[in-house]
Amino acid sequence: YAVSEASILASLTSETGAACTGMFEGSILDAGGYEINGVDVTPSRSAANIFGIIAPEGKFETVAPILIQSLTSFTFTDEYIQEAIRQGNMQAENAAEVSRRNNEMMERVVNDFCEYIRQ
Repeated sequence: YAVSEASILASLTSETGAACTGMFEGSILDAGGYEINGVDVTPSRSAANIFGIIAPEGKFETVAPILIQSLTSFTFTDEYIQEAIRQGNMQAENAAEVSRRNNEMMERVVNDFCEYIRQ
């Protein structure tokens, strides 16, 4: 379900109101959509597997190498990785099912509307 990987450098505000800079990476998921006349009216896209680093504005460039090094210091067991993959796949399948149900509903709505205006 992942259609791409992306990185973003962004300005943000912390929960305490401090101005921060963050770098985030993640997977872009596409569970499908529903098109009417070439327009996707129910896009089902989201980001998953997001991780990143955040630092106070103006200090990011200085501390980013240390924060990135700390991210790369983690070691996960194969069991942990497989469980994370399984859960990610399950979430993607659930999103696809919700999208499928939304498409069915949209199809009924459009058909009912078309039937109504034909009368």
